[in-house]
Amino acid sequence: MAAKDSIMRERRRHERFDIHLPIEAVLSGGGVERVIRSRSLNICAGGAYFPSTVDFKPGTRLSLKIEAPTGALSSLFSGRTVDSNALLVIKTECEIMRSATDSESANEFGLGVKFGGPMRIAPKTL
Repeated sequence: MAAKDSIMRERRRHERFDIHLPIEAVLSGGGVERVIRSRSLNICAGGAYFPSTVDFKPGTRLSLKIEAPTGALSSLFSGRTVDSNALLVIKTECEIMRSATDSESANEFGLGVKFGGPMRIAPKTL
């Protein structure tokens, strides 16, 4: 088990943070849109991991929206005043890298996604 943990750490380029933020993932195609609402289990600069009741195959592309409190992230706005009672809305495209069955529930899957494409970040006042 220790060897497997070591290999996973070596493959990861970014430090992961156990932070639980609202996530909305959208799969579009064939005139149908499927929306998954969840909460992140962890996030890093390159991706996120969150539970889903839908099992997606690796390689599937999704649109992702994450809402985060502005508090610690207000420095991203380069001197602009950001209301401390606001949320940052982060939108980007992502690719499913891993889908794993939750050992406690056969109806829930853990999705590991890699961010791809530009990130759009904007404040959202509550």
